[in-house]
Parts: sequence; structure tokens; C-alpha cells
Amino acid sequence: MSTEIVLRRVELRLAHAHRAAHGTVTTRPTLIVEFRTTADGEVRSGWGECPALPQPGYSNEYTDGAQAVLSDVLIPAVVGGRSLEPEAVRAATGAGAGHPMARSALALAAEDLSAR
Repeated sequence: MSTEIVLRRVELRLAHAHRAAHGTVTTRPTLIVEFRTTADGEVRSGWGECPALPQPGYSNEYTDGAQAVLSDVLIPAVVGGRSLEPEAVRAATGAGAGHPMARSALALAAEDLSAR
């Protein structure tokens, strides 16, 4: 069986433009995590999303920072743990403070893969 974790940054088009004093927003970036396994020719995927906004605001987490921590710290920790089971992913990414949206993207991908 082979496993792969893919991190994608995508621009989502908003259903309705958001107008405020600072201007109009029609798209926003988001991070999508895919856990992909292949066994006996069958490919299965589980998906998670990190909804951090482009700039820190209501949360100190933001898209570029979340992308960096996912790429440099959290995904390598999950790969090093050698299991995509939900409890193993939560243990590998830690339960402490910091980066809850990035950690939840991995947890959601693990739960989704497990449910399929």
C-alpha cells in the first residue's frame, strides 16, 4: 500500500462579492489537504480544508502561515508517524496550542479517509 499527502492552495470564488470599507473581495485562498492511499490498484482519498483567512484578524492563523506550518512541520510529522488513522494523525500533530485550523485540516482528511 502506498500513501501520499497532497497540499493544495486554491482560490475560491465567493458566491457573492463582499463589500467593505477596505474594498471588494470576490475570491479567497484556502488550503485543501488530500490523504491518498493506493492498495491493490484501488485509490482512496480523504479530504480536509484549512479555512484560515489571507491575513490574521479574528484569529492569528492566516493562509501563508498555515501553508508553511502544514508543509514544514505537520505533514512531515504525519508522514513520520506512518499511519493515516485519525487517532495517529491527531497524536502526530499534537494537541497543544497553535495552528488549530491547520491541524484540523489533517484531522478532517484522516476522518474522511477512514469513513470511506
